[in-house]
Amino acid sequence: MSAFHKNALPCGEQLAEYQIESVLGYGGFGITYLATDTSLGANVAIKEYLPHDLASRDGQTQIVPDLDARDAVRDYHWGLKRFLQEAQALAKFKHRNIVRVLRFMEANGTAYMVMEYEEGQSLGQYLRLHGNRLDESEMLKIYLPILNGLQAVHEAGLLHLDIKPDNIYLREDGSPMLIDFGSARQALSGHGSRTVLTPGYAPIEQYPDKGKQGPWTDVYAVGASLYRCIKGKRPTESLERYQMILKIQTDPMTPASHIGKGKYQDRFLSCVEWAMQCFPTDRPQSARALQDALIGKSSITNKSSLAVNEASVEKSGTKKRNTHKPWKTIKWLVVLSLLGGGAGAAYYYWPEIQQHWPQWRVQLEQWQEGAKRIIEYLSKD
Repeated sequence: MSAFHKNALPCGEQLAEYQIESVLGYGGFGITYLATDTSLGANVAIKEYLPHDLASRDGQTQIVPDLDARDAVRDYHWGLKRFLQEAQALAKFKHRNIVRVLRFMEANGTAYMVMEYEEGQSLGQYLRLHGNRLDESEMLKIYLPILNGLQAVHEAGLLHLDIKPDNIYLREDGSPMLIDFGSARQALSGHGSRTVLTPGYAPIEQYPDKGKQGPWTDVYAVGASLYRCIKGKRPTESLERYQMILKIQTDPMTPASHIGKGKYQDRFLSCVEWAMQCFPTDRPQSARALQDALIGKSSITNKSSLAVNEASVEKSGTKKRNTHKPWKTIKWLVVLSLLGGGAGAAYYYWPEIQQHWPQWRVQLEQWQEGAKRIIEYLSKD
């Protein structure tokens, strides 16, 4: 099934030895075409670098940066450079669970990545057609091989940075592979003023100035993708989770163990929660570590962010809470002092209180209500 995009190359357009046949799909940073290798007679997929908020086609074939937008030319060429670096790196190794890059080239003022084409559909498409959820065995058949591929990517010094169901491709035989790496998009986030990520799947460190990225960044996205298959909806955005945890020590995201209780094994749900810990150092530090936990080969060190652990908050740059809570003792001393002082004052001024009691009664009730609220607040941990 072909798609349409106003900036797409026309069908029949020749690009080196490849002839464009149709549009397979598109996103904010590029268009993917089905093409024919005219020298071999085989189908290929070709991804064109085209960040739509930075550039457009000139009406024919050339891609032109938006000269009226601030920093558009600089950001466009910065992203183009990273796109080519990514293509070069991916072309160096072959793994069944990673999209195979055959070659890359520059033309039309942009760059192209030529990949093997296989019949199938994305996991996102599959979910939308099959009730939005998967059972545990189905997920393991997809995500264990994906973690194999991801480990290979990390060992090659690469990060994916945009793992989500739409970027997991299912071949006709059901075997999965990772597609559409996001390093060029993430490069623009770090280089310019744009934040380019997929809310719900991107961990906190993919937001500007929120920490160092590494294999644990992709691990979070795998966990978020698993969560999506359990709940049927994308997870709560990590930035919202991060802000609420730091503000009121509460994670607004419902844990996988609550959503999937009785439908999935407890260990499986704990692995998903471990992968989705808000603070990077609380997650599995590699794809292999998560894979080993999923198959029961290693233990799970899952510290739920719903009960914020002090070490994580300290690592995030927020003042560490004292686990012994001496401040709580001080607060209650203040409360007792106020109550004791109030009792002494009542004894000393008792005659006057009796005289003016009708007028003071309303004020006293208001004071009692206020004192009750203060005590309730001070009673919180």
